[in-house]
Amino acid sequence: MSVFNTKVTLPSRIVLCAQASDGMTDAVFQEHLEKVYLQVTKDKNPILCNCNVTPRLKLTIRQRNRSDGTTRYYLARYPKTSDKHVKCWFYALPNEASGRAGYTDSVIEETEDGFSIRLAHPLVSRLAKGTQKAPASTPATHTGPGTPRKNKMTTLGFLNFLWEQANLHDSGDLLAKERKEASVIWRLQNATQHISAGDESVSDHFLALPTAPTKEHRDRLEKLVERQTALKTDKDRTLCIIVGHLSDLYATQITCTGAKQLELQLVMTSALSKALKVAGGISAQALTALATRKAARADVVRLNKQKYDENRPAFTPSEQLALDAAHARSAKAPHAIFCCLAYLEKTASGVVANVVDAAIMPVSAHWIPYASSFELQVSDELVQQKRHFIKPLRYDAATDLIFPDFILSDTQTPTPMEVFGRTDETYQQRKAEKTAYYQQHFSTCQWWHWIAQGVGSTPIIPVFPPKV
Repeated sequence: MSVFNTKVTLPSRIVLCAQASDGMTDAVFQEHLEKVYLQVTKDKNPILCNCNVTPRLKLTIRQRNRSDGTTRYYLARYPKTSDKHVKCWFYALPNEASGRAGYTDSVIEETEDGFSIRLAHPLVSRLAKGTQKAPASTPATHTGPGTPRKNKMTTLGFLNFLWEQANLHDSGDLLAKERKEASVIWRLQNATQHISAGDESVSDHFLALPTAPTKEHRDRLEKLVERQTALKTDKDRTLCIIVGHLSDLYATQITCTGAKQLELQLVMTSALSKALKVAGGISAQALTALATRKAARADVVRLNKQKYDENRPAFTPSEQLALDAAHARSAKAPHAIFCCLAYLEKTASGVVANVVDAAIMPVSAHWIPYASSFELQVSDELVQQKRHFIKPLRYDAATDLIFPDFILSDTQTPTPMEVFGRTDETYQQRKAEKTAYYQQHFSTCQWWHWIAQGVGSTPIIPVFPPKV
């Protein structure tokens, strides 16, 4: 069963698709939940999840009052049951299987209302008018031998957390259909409704930008600006969290097609821009993804322009083949995603977002994050073969924290997957540590790996374990 077909039966005997992706309008979905809310919560009449687990796991309905005066209802699992929902919408990896293990327990807490997180930058603070708060370093505490665990979540950590809460790190829905940008944006926006930071609901500070914004997105931006201007004193500041496609990265500006259409400028310091362009790491992978997509799109534009300039009614057969190939490359090209925390300011020319911190992350054409070009190959091949897998995310964890690159979920038992893609001396030591870890915990036949470079490497991705 795909995780995106999880069904639940309400006390009213209405059957709902847990993630509201079965064509039911949001208004009708909300109406059904509101009708049984008191019965479920006050009468202690839990909803039973229909995932294949015995005994059946309980679900409840949560209520959130938003700053615009509206009330939202949503289905929620019981705390500390996330990794027990097998092949289900409500499943989440245990902390030790991702970079979450690099945080102290207080950074991500599962509550009755969803999740409470501790951000490195508070969403509401007091600053002198017109100034920006410099990005703060994330404190850490030692909890024993090894690398310290961090006490707060950076912007990159939040982007990873958001992607996970929107289930975009899970290929379940891709077994049935492709992901469209509109559904990705909706899922990101929807995921923030059950996340709080301090006393603030993240959804009241959040804007997810598609490449072609609608009136809904413009209205949301205006509400965020109004919220800033309605603060009590000129020293109060509220941060806005903006996520979207990265179009380019300049010395003092992040560009995004959706932001441009909303007359929204994303302005940052040159120091922050340099930090995002540092060699190596996830940012470098994101910039490579951006370059790949721009190059593919440039080929399409060039071929169309050539026909237009020569005033020809149609392409030649060879040109049409080249154009089809360029469109195919563009469709398969990865995306670069940015997330920024900014203070909004209304100006005569539009809205300026003064960015205080930002992160960029690469995702595949299927919107699944990856950390190397070899991981991207594996991810795309798994999707091509319609395999169900999860991509554990690193968050802010140090590189010495070991967890799988992927987890294949449609095998007899979940199968860890590892991609070895470097040849430098430091990485070879790391490779030996990872190999020892997997052989100790899973035995040789219970984990999959691909040596993409170095001794024993093969250019062809090894056969994946059979699915059941």
